Amino acid sequence: RAIANDINMLKIMVALDLTANMAGYSGVSAHHRMPDDLALTVKDLPEIAPKYPSMENLLNADADFYFAGWNYGMEVGGAVTPSTLAKYDIPTYAIKESCAHVQARPYVSLEDTFYDIDSIGAIFNVPERAKALNHGFKQRLAEVELRLAGAPSKAVFVYDSGEDKPFTAGALAVPHAIIAAAGGHNV
Repeated sequence: RAIANDINMLKIMVALDLTANMAGYSGVSAHHRMPDDLALTVKDLPEIAPKYPSMENLLNADADFYFAGWNYGMEVGGAVTPSTLAKYDIPTYAIKESCAHVQARPYVSLEDTFYDIDSIGAIFNVPERAKALNHGFKQRLAEVELRLAGAPSKAVFVYDSGEDKPFTAGALAVPHAIIAAAGGHNV
């Protein structure tokens, strides 16, 4: 059964109605306040780790699949990676956006997210659910594009965290693609 790391991977699993396929989730409570509706949906699933799970967390949860990303549950050279999990027959799916940490990419797009949803749908044999979810997102994006036709672009700064200096999302993060889709310019 799967472990989804980070609230966004958890939301994909829930949106595809895959909670019955899950052993739990990780990487949520240390970074996010879970929305009430999501908390209710996953109330029977344990959070196996508030941040990145350790190999022991994953093995103790009897995970047989890990849905994460580079810097979203896995660190390059860290203890939990696709190759270290393979030794325990735990396949991994790393979100496409995060692959910028292990291969050169000029930017991230919303197509990367659609690709991830399609991939998880294929892995869990629910491709029609994935197709319907992506179709709904694409319809909403088309509506936004129509509403924004002719509107001036606005400069946007994403403040993620940080006190001494801000931590933000650049061209290699999905917020950049969301800002562009909403007619903004990510500073």
